[in-house]
Amino acid sequence: MCLKSATKTASRAAISMSPPDTPTATVCCMGGIATAVLDNAMGATASLTVDPRGRSPFLTISMSTQFLAPAHVGKRVTAAARVTGGGRSLLFIAAEMHDEDGRLIATASGVFKRARTEPET
Repeated sequence: MCLKSATKTASRAAISMSPPDTPTATVCCMGGIATAVLDNAMGATASLTVDPRGRSPFLTISMSTQFLAPAHVGKRVTAAARVTGGGRSLLFIAAEMHDEDGRLIATASGVFKRARTEPET
């Protein structure tokens, strides 16, 4: 599996994944992998709100994923996320995953909090 950042703008990130086409691969991409890619896209989007390089860590506080169609092995999928709300300490983010044919595979929503980068004293 190869994850790569497809695009980054001031407030949106998209992550693409090419599942391996191997003899051990199943017909569909596993739901846990799809969830991880959606979480990655949402976390990167959160990071872009405070760091133009997208390197500021955020924690996933909660996440909900809805699976709508199978993601077939051998087809590239892309998850794109956007901020839908939030305040000073939490961000609300939504994401969609589409396959290379444009078919909606899954949606997700989550709550994210910026991680502390310096140790507490």
